[in-house]
Amino acid sequence: MTIQIPLSQSGPAPAFAAAVAAHCAALAAHRTGKAGVPVPVASPLIDSLVLRVSDTGPVATRKPDSFQVRPYEIFDDTPKSPEVDQALSVLRETLNAH
Repeated sequence: MTIQIPLSQSGPAPAFAAAVAAHCAALAAHRTGKAGVPVPVASPLIDSLVLRVSDTGPVATRKPDSFQVRPYEIFDDTPKSPEVDQALSVLRETLNAH
């Protein structure tokens, strides 16, 4: 399932995607890094998009956990001007009339 994220919360899509990828990479690096180093932190929104995936199977053959970015989509929630709202309303009425 793709997670819908408003543009007003994410900011520019390229910068947001880079931040999510960087957090995912930081978590993966931390997992194999030096003991005693605090876990990397990010905003709750970014953190919610990074999923820790455990390997399955017998304990003796399991690989370390991995991290994946959950599928997400940024949608534009910018308020529309009154003129745009009116044009959309007329378009909807026209389409519904036919």
